[in-house]
Amino acid sequence: GTSGSQLYEWMTGGNISAAGPSVTERTAMGISAVYACIGLIGGALASLPLPIYRRTADGRERVNHDVWWLLNEQPCTCMSAAVMWEYLAWSLLLHGDAFAMIQRASPLSPTIVGFEPVHPLSVQVQEVNERLIYTVVDCDETLVIDQDDMLHIPGLGFDGLRGMSPLRYAARQTFGLSL
Repeated sequence: GTSGSQLYEWMTGGNISAAGPSVTERTAMGISAVYACIGLIGGALASLPLPIYRRTADGRERVNHDVWWLLNEQPCTCMSAAVMWEYLAWSLLLHGDAFAMIQRASPLSPTIVGFEPVHPLSVQVQEVNERLIYTVVDCDETLVIDQDDMLHIPGLGFDGLRGMSPLRYAARQTFGLSL
């Protein structure tokens, strides 16, 4: 919990709005307009197909690829692709970043066998030797993941490491007043 981190703000009351209430992802989702907007955007994104293309001399061509199934049907055993994309949209809209660990057939294999979404608050991003390193802290373990094994969708205000959280930077006062 270093100064400026979300954990530090939570522990010191830094997420309290000028109107008084503490604004978190859960309290923000309690506002019907926020819930409806995030649900609408997330649902729309989750319903879009994700075709796979290959670059050609003339531009691009659509191809059949094994990753298509993961992106459009089932990225992991515990959820459908629509649920994963809706979760990633929710993460992006509230926290400014969306993360999914890329699962491979074996540690050195280039074959992608799945994607596992990760809550943005459990991920720390660092630059080491001009590469991004993601530290994922889960209640059971801590994983250190190279940029080649993480799908990172940054939001607005991307500084090379993280996107800006709309909840922290843009909407805290408005949501606090609404609460």
